[in-house]
Amino acid sequence: MKILHGKELSYNNIGDIQSAVDSVKNLKRFGCAVVKHNNPCGLAEGEDQRQVFEDAWNGDPISAFGSIIAFNEPVDLKTVEFLNLNNENKRLRKFVEVVIAPEYSEEALKYLQFHKNLRVIEFDPQESKQKFEIKYLSGSLLLQDCDNKLYDKLENVTEKQLVCKKELLEFGLIGMKQIKSNSITIIREMKNRNFQLLGMGAGQPNRLVSTKLAIEKARENLKNEFDGDSEDFDRYFKEELGKAVLVSDAFFPFADNVELAAEAGIRNIIQPGGSIKDKMVIKKCNELGVAMVFTGIRHFKH
Repeated sequence: MKILHGKELSYNNIGDIQSAVDSVKNLKRFGCAVVKHNNPCGLAEGEDQRQVFEDAWNGDPISAFGSIIAFNEPVDLKTVEFLNLNNENKRLRKFVEVVIAPEYSEEALKYLQFHKNLRVIEFDPQESKQKFEIKYLSGSLLLQDCDNKLYDKLENVTEKQLVCKKELLEFGLIGMKQIKSNSITIIREMKNRNFQLLGMGAGQPNRLVSTKLAIEKARENLKNEFDGDSEDFDRYFKEELGKAVLVSDAFFPFADNVELAAEAGIRNIIQPGGSIKDKMVIKKCNELGVAMVFTGIRHFKH
């Protein structure tokens, strides 16, 4: 990678850069990831790069403070102007640590250099294609194949059929597998046809807690975009979650995650399957009118 501007990269910056480029490298359209502490808290994909950046940022605008931003395509001035770096009111400027892209227009680079400490990195996410994952332990190296496969199958196992674009499901799986386990994501197709990570729960030892966190973040984000009367928000929230998809990195060992998701309004779930309680989970989905798809592959990230 080339460091085009900014102060020296830290140890944590470099780890976050890897997570950020891995989050966008397999997206088919314009992609943007907002990474904080190795997890994409914002992720979006679409046809307009500036709008994709905004939608990724709005996935968690609070956590985006001090984040690492990665793009999968060359970046233009219109896109980076979203950061508002030269606003006279410094409180309106968006503070990020690093921006990564395969290339920058001359105007975009000049604009980013307005912030003297902002690290501007030129790196093509398509170059991040490693075969093995290696971890250093006490006196040893632990090696395994990289998690490069999204799914073995897309099997609808419930009475209700999951109806959405295959591309949206793949977007959800790409985002979910970059998030530390236990990982739950809620993704949606927006009115502008962009795909967005609407809420996520990461790194929890209890999958039910990850589901609660993802739902809470989705509620917060939908409240931020809702412009109707406050008494109508609950209806809007359930309608939007009803069109969204919840993605889990591993199987549900009990039906409690399904119950919690359905109560919030979720009607579409993707998970690997493979639990001894699969039949019980599927039965609960059928009782609650939830569609569930099995992928056959777990995506634990540690």
